[in-house]
Amino acid sequence: MRIVKSILLILFILVFVSVSFSAAPAKPKATKESPASVEMKPADTKPSDVKPEEPKPAEETPKKVKRIDSYIAVFDLETTGKVDKDVIRPLTESIRREIVKSGKYEVIDRGNMDKILGEQKFQLSGCVSGQCIVEVGQLLGVGKIITGSVSMVGKTYYFSLQLVNVETGKIEDQSEDECKCEIDDLIKSSKRLVKKLMGETIPDQQVTTKALEKPAMPDIAGTWHWSVKSIFVPDRINTINADGTCNLSDGLLCTWSFQKDGKNIVFRFSDKWTHIMTLSKDGLSMSGSDDWGTGVTGTKIKGP
Repeated sequence: MRIVKSILLILFILVFVSVSFSAAPAKPKATKESPASVEMKPADTKPSDVKPEEPKPAEETPKKVKRIDSYIAVFDLETTGKVDKDVIRPLTESIRREIVKSGKYEVIDRGNMDKILGEQKFQLSGCVSGQCIVEVGQLLGVGKIITGSVSMVGKTYYFSLQLVNVETGKIEDQSEDECKCEIDDLIKSSKRLVKKLMGETIPDQQVTTKALEKPAMPDIAGTWHWSVKSIFVPDRINTINADGTCNLSDGLLCTWSFQKDGKNIVFRFSDKWTHIMTLSKDGLSMSGSDDWGTGVTGTKIKGP
């Protein structure tokens, strides 16, 4: 009987345990979830641990300096055609020197131009448009800018300069020059251009004008006492005509003309002799020599 009770007790215990396990909730199986589906809880942080975002630096813009109207900058010349690019720098420097000589502007040299624009991180190369040129002028603080170009057609160089007002961006003045010359002579051409642009007189033009003008010749027409300092040649009367002819009292004919310098007079006689004479300041006497170096004098007796 005891054995039966023991077996029944064991069976009761087994049934009770199995029922208890079956009633317990099942644990969910672990599954892999994508990062996006997982809700992230913000970490507990203290206010002192949070660093504010640093503001992004604003893009630097070139700073314009105060403009001084008496300052001027000269841009490197542009070249077209078959012009040797090695002449750009010498010609540009020649232009700067001539402007300095004129005394009308304070010229910024190329070194300072590069330094100022470098500090502003501005690239000068390729700046050929009017708007870009004016912007550079504003950065440099100048009142005027000079730009220019050199081109070649055939064997002739064409040279031009423009004076630009930085405030208005307009071309105030310009000058042009032609030079059918060797490349070495372009320096002279650049000097002429600057003088034109600055409103100065060009010396070369003055020389050319004077060379074309014939000097005023004195009037020597009249009767002259003609004397050759030789015991073999007697004194004679020389009648000088305004038409360039003359005749001596002994029957010799002659012609006369002024030399190119306008100072000496050449008399050519029909006996093949030549007298070269110099007229006095008052026009009343002349002196000189013949072909053998013998002295000759003439004294005016009366007018024509």
